[in-house]
Amino acid sequence: MSNNEKANFSSDGIHRYRRFKGWDYSRGASLFITIGVEKKKSIFGTVRGDKVELSELGKKASEALDGIPKLNPGITIFGRIIMPDHIHFNCAIKPGLEEPLKLLGNAIRRFKNYITAEAKRNPNGRTAFGRPPSPDGRTAFSRPPSPDGRTAFGQPQPLKIWQQGYHDLLLVSREMIDATERYIAYNPLKWSVMYDSPTTLRIHEPLSSPRLNIEDYWKGVGNISLLSIEEKLVSLRVSREVSTTADIAAIVRKMESAVDKKFIIISGFISKGERAVRDMLCRRKDARFIRIYCLLLSPTAALSQKAFMLHLSPKSVILKLLAETMTPNSIAAHA
Repeated sequence: MSNNEKANFSSDGIHRYRRFKGWDYSRGASLFITIGVEKKKSIFGTVRGDKVELSELGKKASEALDGIPKLNPGITIFGRIIMPDHIHFNCAIKPGLEEPLKLLGNAIRRFKNYITAEAKRNPNGRTAFGRPPSPDGRTAFSRPPSPDGRTAFGQPQPLKIWQQGYHDLLLVSREMIDATERYIAYNPLKWSVMYDSPTTLRIHEPLSSPRLNIEDYWKGVGNISLLSIEEKLVSLRVSREVSTTADIAAIVRKMESAVDKKFIIISGFISKGERAVRDMLCRRKDARFIRIYCLLLSPTAALSQKAFMLHLSPKSVILKLLAETMTPNSIAAHA
C-alpha cells in the first residue's frame, strides 16, 4: 500500500479508503456514499424503532435515488437508506467508463439539485418542508430575510438543504461491502439508540473505576454504575471445548442462580457457552451484566441488531480495553 493508499479503521468494522491515486476507477469500483443535510436538519422523515417513516420530501428523495441508475447506466445502486438528516447508499461503477468519478459526481449533483427544487415548492403558504414559518420568518435553513425579502448583498436568499459535496469510501473487498450493508441495515436502530437513549449511549472515555486496573485505558458505554464497588460481580469464562447441550445447560443454570442472588455477570460472551448465558441474561428482566472485550477481538464480531439494543439498555454496560492484552488483574470481580 503506497502513501496515497492509506486506510482508516473504525469500530464498525469498515476499512475506510479515501479516494486515492493508486486506484484506476476506469476498471470499475464499488463505493459507499454518504450525502448529508445542511446543519443536520431532519427533513426526510422520522425514525420509529428500527424503521424510517419518510416525509413527503423523503419519498421524493427515495424515488430520485431509484432513478439514478436509469439516468446513468454506468452506475448501479445495490444498498441504500434514507435517514432523516442524511443518505447512505452503496453503488458500483461499471468498468470501461471514461471519467467515472465525474459521472458519479454529476449524478449526485443532479440528484441534489432535484431535491432542492422539490423543497422549494411552497404550497398553501407553508415552508419548503411542510411546516408553517416561525413568527420571525425563519425557515429551517435560512436567516431572517431583510424587509424586502433579499439578502444583504441584494440577491434573493437561496435555499440550502445539502452539505457541500459528498463522502465516498472505496470498497476493495467483499468483506467491506458486507460491512457497509450491515451498517446501512442497522442505521435506523442506531439512530433510535442515539436519540431515544442519549444517556445510555454516552461514551465514557477514559473510564475510571475502583474495579478497573488504573494502568489500563478503558472506555465504556451503558450503565456505568454497574461498576460500583458495592455491586457483587461474578466472572464467566467458558472454554470453546465445552459444547454439549447438557454441559452448557448446567452453566446457564449456575449463572441463573447467581442472578437470583443479585450478582452481575461479567464476560466477553464469546464462546458457545458464554453466548448461551448471554441469551439467558437478555431474556431475564432482572439480570444485569457487563460485556468486556479488547482490541484483539475483531470489530466485525459485533452485535446483532437485537443484541445491540439490549447491550445498550440500563441493565448492562459494554467495556473496551484499549490495550493489546488483558491481564487477570484488569478488572476485579468479587463473588
